[in-house]
Amino acid sequence: MTANRAASPIPLFTDAASVQDREAKVLHLILVRRLDYRPQGASAVGNVAVFSEPAYAPFRTKRLQLATPAYYREQNDLAPGIGDALDGTLTKDSIQWAKTVLPAGMVTNASISFAASREPWIYCASHYQLDREVRRLKDDFAGKYGYTAVTGILDPEAFAMWLGIDFSVNVDKATDVTLRKLDEFCYAHSRYNPTLGPDSSDRFEAIVQICHGPVHYEDRSGHIATQEDWLDLHGGPRAWFTKRTCLASQREYRFAVSTLGDPVEPRHYIDVSPELRELTSAL
Repeated sequence: MTANRAASPIPLFTDAASVQDREAKVLHLILVRRLDYRPQGASAVGNVAVFSEPAYAPFRTKRLQLATPAYYREQNDLAPGIGDALDGTLTKDSIQWAKTVLPAGMVTNASISFAASREPWIYCASHYQLDREVRRLKDDFAGKYGYTAVTGILDPEAFAMWLGIDFSVNVDKATDVTLRKLDEFCYAHSRYNPTLGPDSSDRFEAIVQICHGPVHYEDRSGHIATQEDWLDLHGGPRAWFTKRTCLASQREYRFAVSTLGDPVEPRHYIDVSPELRELTSAL
């Protein structure tokens, strides 16, 4: 079989940490990926800020709400721009492929939208460089959605790591996710040198991945011309960080949090630690 030459590249890990829970005698593994699927030459990410209702501003709230891309696609009561029928998907032009499988003359236009078979929980922010840009974002979010609070994220890299740490110590594999056989195999065969005492396990309690970076805005994410073009093993992260060009004014910056297993609920809540809160400030 010929490989799909346009397949998404493997996203590399940019940071990692382990978190010891001495009371529970378990260890969590945190893996971080910094992603940017924008074309070469895109403007650098400057500052990152969260726009929200005042009660949910990260510098004061006790819990952060995260939601899967499927939640934003399927929740009917979300305002346009927050709800998005194509959130977390890649839409590809498939007219060439369709012409090879359907009778001649039947196809004049064709496209296919792909979503990942397993999705993370997303926390949404925006990025900007100039003061006038953050003022414009603040006016837009306040006017359209009532998001009048602005919270600066002082260090997105550190925020991503602490978001993963806070998630790891709160996630419950028995209730928050459904483990597939491969997930159970991964946990059963994960190993580390135990340092938490004679009764501690030598297997990771939770393996958590954090992807973070700016959203790329495009209406078409490639072409499907042959059967091989369907296969894109690493297209999931790219889909999570791609949205339509009509939403580009939001300048979104995302944090995608996941662990082994399929989310049971489309929304998930993370308790905010003092360390995570210290990485935020009111603007």
